[in-house]
Amino acid sequence: MILEPDSVSQAECLSAGARADRFASLARAGRVLKEANPRARVYYDAGHSGWHAPARQAAWLRQAGAASAASSDGVFSNVSNFHTTADEIAYDRAVLDALGGPRASAPSSTPAATATGHRPTGRGATRRAARWAARRRCAPARRASTPTCG
Repeated sequence: MILEPDSVSQAECLSAGARADRFASLARAGRVLKEANPRARVYYDAGHSGWHAPARQAAWLRQAGAASAASSDGVFSNVSNFHTTADEIAYDRAVLDALGGPRASAPSSTPAATATGHRPTGRGATRRAARWAARRRCAPARRASTPTCG
């Protein structure tokens, strides 16, 4: 499961105290999920390759518990965007290197349509997810590719 998409990347919008509270909550949530079901796989959202620098994202992920095997199995990126898989793999590797260990990554994208009603060619998730989106005739995306504060 992906633990609270965008919650780490949007931490820049918070005061230092609120950021610490959010990261403590995420770390606890990861631990509780893994303790409740040892087979559960918990991935922290690492944003995407067009958002924060890998070192900055890794520092926040570490504070939120993503570097701890007790609360995380790795990171996931490109949850709600359409960056290429190659870009996301390179980004995830840089984030994982900055976290300090060989952890799993799962770059992908949601099966939502773009503003034109179609997925960009060669971007995002698997063919299965693209078929899922096509069958459901997803509405145009209403969210900016990179959230901003305020």
